[in-house]
Amino acid sequence: QSYPRNEKINYRSLLSYLAQFILCCHTLKKIVTRIILPKLTHLSSIQDQMDISMFTIIAWIVGFYGYFHCYMNLIAELFMFKDRQQFYSDWWNAESVQEFWQKWNIPMHKWFKTHITVKRHQRIVVFLLSAVMHEYSVFVATKKIHVWPMLAIFSQYPLISASQVAMSRCQSKTVKVAVNWLLLLIFGPLTIQSVIDLAES
Repeated sequence: QSYPRNEKINYRSLLSYLAQFILCCHTLKKIVTRIILPKLTHLSSIQDQMDISMFTIIAWIVGFYGYFHCYMNLIAELFMFKDRQQFYSDWWNAESVQEFWQKWNIPMHKWFKTHITVKRHQRIVVFLLSAVMHEYSVFVATKKIHVWPMLAIFSQYPLISASQVAMSRCQSKTVKVAVNWLLLLIFGPLTIQSVIDLAES
């Protein structure tokens, strides 16, 4: 298969993406090591949990921008790919959990939609496969099975169905987006547990 390519590398764009990627990595490391990990030692109240959840969301956004925008465009520029895929869409405006995951990682969403061809229960197969892939990626990095990454991803399957039922009568886009962000904050504790496991490994 042939892919359209640029004639040369745009070094200005390349250096810009590289600088932004390094900055995101540095910022993410500071958030985790100086804020999140020290706070993990005294989670004694709901307020402490919410504080950690908020910083986890911030770290997640920084990681998202660093990987999906900076790193992926950096690699595309480095290999001179002319036909740049849209790596993500406006997931921050998603009105449902399902829409969030469709917009979060567009290449993987398209890959699953193309290659997972089961007619029934396609969604559960997609999330199960994605959960196993996330668990495997963490296992390769830490040489330890943590379970939490897999559980965090697969829990999105029932969450989608529950959110669809709960929001079926709501007509306000603002409310739907706000509820989706609230679910992200609630989703934080599972991410926190993953951080704890990674820190202890």
